[in-house]
Amino acid sequence: MGGADIIPGVSGGTVALVLGIYERLLTSLSRFDIAMLQLLWRRQWHALARHIDLRFLVLLGTGIAVGGLGIAGTVSRLLNAADSRAYVLAAFFGMILASAILVSRLIEPRSLRIALPWTGGMLFAFYLSGLPQLQQAVTAGSLVVCGAIAICAMILPGVSGAMVLVLLGVYEHLLEIPDQLARGQRIASNLVELVAFALGCGLGLVLFSKLLRWLLDRYYAITMATLCGFMFGALRKLWPFQRDLTPEEAQWKLKTFEPFWPDTFDSQVVGVLLTGVAAGSLVLIVDYLARKNHEAHKSTSGSMVE
Repeated sequence: MGGADIIPGVSGGTVALVLGIYERLLTSLSRFDIAMLQLLWRRQWHALARHIDLRFLVLLGTGIAVGGLGIAGTVSRLLNAADSRAYVLAAFFGMILASAILVSRLIEPRSLRIALPWTGGMLFAFYLSGLPQLQQAVTAGSLVVCGAIAICAMILPGVSGAMVLVLLGVYEHLLEIPDQLARGQRIASNLVELVAFALGCGLGLVLFSKLLRWLLDRYYAITMATLCGFMFGALRKLWPFQRDLTPEEAQWKLKTFEPFWPDTFDSQVVGVLLTGVAAGSLVLIVDYLARKNHEAHKSTSGSMVE
């Protein structure tokens, strides 16, 4: 799940479905409630641990952190290298496009009522993704807010939390932190930023996840249409064919790019396109396995009840 959450277009929630732990995860998160606070106040530690399934959450959280930090450095290096950047962007583009198509299939009923939030979400994301990559310095406070927003997308099957971080303009900054820590650079600042982001994720899970569930329960079609529009609009940011307007800048997050359509289909262009197709196909395969595993689990549970 941690590796999936680093890649825009791939949903950690979908991976949880494939692995058969999604329902247990949602149940654990839903138990951060008044009963939990009462157990905490009474210092009934064993009962508290059982109530929120603490062992499961700690092990899963550790795995997510290890997976995310492990792959972040590799993705950052590939994006900063001119030779591999187009292929990485093509993979991200294909994954988000496939994910957006899958999310659009979840919107029921399909009517004109959802056209406005879908269009609004798409136009907003399209505009936001066209802005310069770094509008202002990333601070610990902004990372708390970004973490709280992104974590809500990370727990939704089909919606990519990394894609939300791309739209918020902090994705590239967060990717660089593991490499900088490994090289001994900005150790104190990077640790503070990681803690701030983790704090935001925790707050988002406790506070926003309940709001998100309420929105999905009452306004499912409108909420999903808006999220789907965001995903389609974000594709502008990840178009693989981009002309570097600032070659003097070494870091990808500080560069300015201009999208273009290639004039000739040489071997590199074909390779980039095939990479995008393969990445999108991977998302579709993962979604198929998730649905198949979910249906098998429901069938098994129904048989046990009978």
